[in-house]
This record gives sequence, C-alpha cells and structure tokens, in this order.
Amino acid sequence: MLASFFAGKFHMPLLFKKKTLDLRPLSLITMALLFVAFTLWSQSDSWSTLLSSTEVRLVETAHSIATHTDDVYALAKMPLEELVVGAEKSLSDGTGMVAVVEEMHRIAASTSLFRSVAYADASGKLIESTLNTNSAGTDVAYREYFQFHQFNPDRNARLGLPSKSQSDGRWFLPITQRIDRPDGSFGGVMVATIDLDHFFSFMQGFNLGDDSSFALMRGDGKIIVRLPVDPNAMGASIASTPFYREHSSKEEQGVYRYVSPFDGTDRIGGFYKSKQTGVTVLAARSKSVLFKSWVRYSQYPWLCLLLTALAAAAIAIRWLRQRRQSEIVEQKIAAREAEFRVIADASADVIQKIDMNGSRQYVSRAAEKVFGQHPSGSDREQHLQLGGR
Repeated sequence: MLASFFAGKFHMPLLFKKKTLDLRPLSLITMALLFVAFTLWSQSDSWSTLLSSTEVRLVETAHSIATHTDDVYALAKMPLEELVVGAEKSLSDGTGMVAVVEEMHRIAASTSLFRSVAYADASGKLIESTLNTNSAGTDVAYREYFQFHQFNPDRNARLGLPSKSQSDGRWFLPITQRIDRPDGSFGGVMVATIDLDHFFSFMQGFNLGDDSSFALMRGDGKIIVRLPVDPNAMGASIASTPFYREHSSKEEQGVYRYVSPFDGTDRIGGFYKSKQTGVTVLAARSKSVLFKSWVRYSQYPWLCLLLTALAAAAIAIRWLRQRRQSEIVEQKIAAREAEFRVIADASADVIQKIDMNGSRQYVSRAAEKVFGQHPSGSDREQHLQLGGR
C-alpha cells in the first residue's frame, strides 16, 4: 500500500501554476495598427497622385488653349494685313476708301471669326464699322489700342484689351494693326473684333469642372480673357504679382499654386506661354473642390478602414472580457484550493487530491508524520523501499 502510494504520479497543484504573458491581444492591436497605417499611407499616396495628374492635365489644357489662341491670331492676321495694305494704298494714291470699305464688309461676311471690322483714321474718328454703319465719326482715340499704335511704330498685328458691348452686353477682343501714311507717319488703325464667346466655348469643352478657371494674359501682364467672367479681371494687370515676375515672364510652362486675387479661391494652376503671340494661358482648379471630390471617391476605402477598426476593437473587447472572466474563475478555483488545503493540513488523517487522470495533485502534511517522508520528496526509490517493508 505504501509502495503504491509513493509510486503514484504527483503533479503541481493549480494554485502554484506559473502565469505566462499572453501576446494575443498585443498581436491583434499590432495588426490593426499596421492595417490602419497602410490604409492611411495608401490614401495619402492616392491624393498625391491625384494632385500630380491634375497638374499635368492643367498644363496640357493651357498648352491647347495657347495653341488655339495662336491659330485664331493667325487667322485674323491675314485678312487684317490685306486691309491695311489696301488702306495704305488708298492713302498713297488718293483714290479714297470706297474699295477698302467694300473689302471690309466682304471679309466680315465671309468669316464667322470676326464680330466686326472697323477702320479709324489718324485723328481717332471711325471711317467705317461693319457692325454699325451709322457709327462713322465715332471717336475711339481714347481706346488703349489706338493710343498704342499712335505712338508705336510696330507694324505687327496686336491683341488688344477686352471690351463689353454697350448694345448687347457681350465681351469682345480687338486685334489691331497700325496704318502708315506714305511718309511713314501714323495714318490710322485697322480693327478686327472677335467675340469672346468663341474662347469661352473652347475652354468649357475641356470639362475640368464647375470650379475651373481660365485666364489669357498678354506679354505685358494684362488679362485679355478670363472665365468665369469677372469685369474686375478683364483688362487688369498682373505684372506686379509673383506669378508674372517669377513664372510667366521667365518660364515657358509649369505649375503654380495660388490664391486668386479676384475670388479668393485657393487654386492649383498649370500655365503655358506661347512663343508666337507671347500670350500666357493659366488653367486652374479649386483645391478645396478637388479635395472634396477625392474624399467622395475615397469614401469606400475609408468605410472599409472604419469597419475593420470597429471589428478589431469589438474582437479585442470580447477577448479581454473573456480573459477577465477566465481570470475570475481561476481566482475562485485558487481560493477554494487554498481553503481546502487549510482544512486538509489541519487534519491528522492523510488527505490526498487526485484528478480525473489518476494523477496526485495534493497530499496533506499528515503524510509526513504517518510515513516519515512527504511523497513529493526527491528520493523516490527510498519511498518505495519504505513502502515495501
């Protein structure tokens, strides 16, 4: 009996089990943080990519508008030069302006590009206008284009400043050229006007969005076209702005971010400067509208991120709750074990605790008095010998 008692397996009781650190919650939190960090990086990268692609498209748009402006200028320049040659010939041989006036009306009727064609003499009085034949004698000496040609011997066709028609309220752009007398002195100005709706329609065809804006500027920094139309911007000078000083006057193309001086909008712009006409085109979009558009298209990844974070939080909370409940159960079992030992150790009888597998978990202190050696001692062979006597 003693031999069988000492020969039994003796396991450490639950009360003395060593607790180990559970790394599962830490791993879960780490994975969740890594997922959030990756998603944030991915979204940040997509925003940067959108900005870059938008900038490229704006520069390309500005290039296309500048090329179109060059084409319009070239188309207007050819008939304008013909009229100037005819007017100078009339001044030279004294044959009068009848042939020139007839040619003006023929050209105006044969092309949809011109809104009107007009001729002003050296005093600034209109000789003829195809838009209003009753306008003869109207004084245009105060006009910017007239004053430029009056004191500048340049013979090239020139883009003027935009004006608003008093009759129909539409904006138009004059393209003008100086007329010389036989002695080389100032003899007047030939004027062809182009309806700005032509440029507006072309710009709107790029479909950049309702927040987009376009501006055409001459080499001297004067704005000749702006969309959306702003009367304060038409003809205004940007020669004193950082854009003109640092970019438009020095670079052929590029990207420029700015706050519009006309509407206060924070914009991202792409610009291109024409070598032929010297016109700089600036195409821009609102940065805030672009950001809202990006947020709208990115709402699904953000929603997935939110749902993943909520799921991870729910799993973590549930695991922590189960872990806490498990600890409470273990504490109750340990308390009962301690209470059992106190009672068993106070008894004079040998009391032992055996689990379902037949392994001995506990033997009371009375075993030492009865057998002279606790069965958990190191000399198992001695126990067996004692039990066999």
